[in-house]
Amino acid sequence: MIQNALEQAKKHFESGDYEQAVSIFLETLQSAEKADLSYERLSCCVGITASYLKLNQNDKALKFHQECELLVEKAQPDEKLLKLLIPIAEHFRIFAQHEKAFDYLLKYSDLEEKLNTEKLLKKIAEVKSGYEMEKRQYESMNIIDQASRLASIGVIIGGITHEINQPLSAINVNSDSVLFWNSKNRG
Repeated sequence: MIQNALEQAKKHFESGDYEQAVSIFLETLQSAEKADLSYERLSCCVGITASYLKLNQNDKALKFHQECELLVEKAQPDEKLLKLLIPIAEHFRIFAQHEKAFDYLLKYSDLEEKLNTEKLLKKIAEVKSGYEMEKRQYESMNIIDQASRLASIGVIIGGITHEINQPLSAINVNSDSVLFWNSKNRG
């Protein structure tokens, strides 16, 4: 519900209906405060500040802009916050607080670098994990291939042994028979 209200307020802002945007942002801000949703509160404050600036109500805009500052300090550094730092820096510029605008642009840059580094590290870990799994699979296949080759060699050796032992056994049996009959005939 809050997200839908935020989208509706943004549409009014983009269409130039700043009064209606402020009204929806204020209602949404109250709901976000009750639900203790810090990002949504910050989004509302940024929207209210921008709307009041468009309506040339700088005193009201400054009040909500100051609330934005407090919420940014409490916010978790994530992609949601990243999206709001540029508009907040722009508001500082409008209020002629160029040093703070610069600070917020630096916060944006640092947070973007941190988030991109985290994404890159996750991607590296995924690739490394995939590589390790492929490596283990390749090693397993090599072991299976080697075992298969050894089994084939064993079968071949068994066959050769049988082919050699068969005639030798026949010779042995025949020679024993000859010796037996020879000894019976002599004796």
